Amino acid sequence: MVLRILRGAVRLHPMRLALVVLSTAMGAGIASALGFVALQAEDRIARELRSFGANIVVEPVGATAPGGAAAGGASLQEADLARVLTIFWRHNVVGLAPSLTAPATVAGPGGAERALVAGVWFERRLPRAEGGEDLVAGVVPLFPHWTVDGRWPAPGERGAAVVGRAVATRLGVRPGARLAVDVGKGPATYTVAGLLATGGLEEDEVLIDLSDAQALLGRPGEISRALVSAVTVPLDAFGRRPPSGMTRLEYEKWFCTPYVTSVARQVEEAIRGSRARPVWSIAEAEARVLSRLGVLMAILAALSLAAAALAVASTFAARVMGRRAEIALMRACGASAWQVVLLLGAEILALGALGGVLGAALAAVLVRVLGAVVFGAPLQPGAALAPLAVLAALLVAAAGAVWPLRRALALEPAPELKEAA
Repeated sequence: MVLRILRGAVRLHPMRLALVVLSTAMGAGIASALGFVALQAEDRIARELRSFGANIVVEPVGATAPGGAAAGGASLQEADLARVLTIFWRHNVVGLAPSLTAPATVAGPGGAERALVAGVWFERRLPRAEGGEDLVAGVVPLFPHWTVDGRWPAPGERGAAVVGRAVATRLGVRPGARLAVDVGKGPATYTVAGLLATGGLEEDEVLIDLSDAQALLGRPGEISRALVSAVTVPLDAFGRRPPSGMTRLEYEKWFCTPYVTSVARQVEEAIRGSRARPVWSIAEAEARVLSRLGVLMAILAALSLAAAALAVASTFAARVMGRRAEIALMRACGASAWQVVLLLGAEILALGALGGVLGAALAAVLVRVLGAVVFGAPLQPGAALAPLAVLAALLVAAAGAVWPLRRALALEPAPELKEAA
């Protein structure tokens, strides 16, 4: 009986039915696409933010004495850096750059001055534990916004230097010039491969290969600090809590969540004699960006669902008012309010399910388009996209049917049948 009534209802004002399906499809498609993109965008954006530099600094335990004065002789072992790629969140580590720094007298064609000489990895590939894609470490991949006039030294190239733009200007050096560096053990000569522009303190430094710096300073295998870039989730109140005050279950949850604090603790445990601390300014900025992005996506999805529900409500209300005589006759024949709701509700939910199927197809297209426009590469629709779109469409249909159903139940059978006669 219900199916016969539904089949007959489809033939009545089919354009209104089409508008209901279209409204639910568009609302569900846009909302589910935004939700799906938001879930994938957090990781994508977190990786994009890593181009601004490291978010974890690793130093020797004795690197800073009480009061902030530098303690001499404190160092880490370069060989221990590979252990960073064995931690629980090793696949979240996307950048690693050790350095060994010391003040030196730097001489060029235009004179000599005191400057900071930093031995670094320019670029080096490190294999990850238990397979996976190798990590391309060093300052070149860690700081893609750095620019060099000339060239970067090749991986492992000895005798080449990259001079900060400010130092190069004062000493009158250009790419290809010779530069003398003296740390108090006799001058060593390097060929200037390029001039570095960063907009930061690095423009007052001279960068050489780490092995060159270790030989120059007589500190083989040592580094003074390391910068780690790791993809993390936004910090919340729980992530900021000190692990010393956590219960065992809380500590397991904290340890197994890629907060910058938990990743820093794991890095600290992996490198002997180290102290790893988050760069709080970067961590807080990333947390604000990612959390606000989530709020923005949620608001846009809610607005699209609300607009679709309003469209469904207005269209379905007109359809219900066009069937007043039919509804009045059902009530006069003894149909209960729940039976009327069941009949009309089954109709709107069927239309919503159809709109959900169309919305899933629309969402798949939107996910690819949004990925290509925002991230420069299409996102791949996941298996959860289709049920998410159907569920959103059913919610839109149910919300849009509330007001029309209340109007239908408020109809008085006698006046409506008399008017129809």
